[in-house]
Amino acid sequence: VGVVDSMEVTVYDVSGRQVHEAGVDRPPAIINDGTGPKSAYEYAWDGHIPSGVYFYTVEAKKSGQGSIRKAGKLAVVR
Repeated sequence: VGVVDSMEVTVYDVSGRQVHEAGVDRPPAIINDGTGPKSAYEYAWDGHIPSGVYFYTVEAKKSGQGSIRKAGKLAVVR
């Protein structure tokens, strides 16, 4: 998405209940894995997170353009 003005991360449990929400307002890190530099936004979900499967959405917003929304799932194993 390039550099955005704001980004929101929302996490849901398997029943669809929202369990976490946060905004990311710092600039992206520059990562180079050998194929050239790329921007990457990083977010650490802190606190006690029970094992399980979670669904997430990430919405990136940039002034003057439509927002971009991506969804996926993740697993936490302890």
